[in-house]
Amino acid sequence: MMMRQGCFAVVELHAIPITIAAKKDNTMRIAAKYAHVWESFHLAPINERFESICEKINRNGDRKIVKSVEPDIILSLNLNQI
Repeated sequence: MMMRQGCFAVVELHAIPITIAAKKDNTMRIAAKYAHVWESFHLAPINERFESICEKINRNGDRKIVKSVEPDIILSLNLNQI
């Protein structure tokens, strides 16, 4: 069961959740098959590839995978330091 609270997804699990960080097709297939959470450093266009892989792996649609995004943040006092 998955519920939404604000911008965070709350997932009720009966097992230890598996998180897989994947950006290449082979590891995305592993994530689609086994993961509860898919970690990516950004969503587009990788998200579309992952959705396509999930549709092929999960043909009956009974698996739900939470998507986690890791944003890149640069802290600097001025643009010359970047």
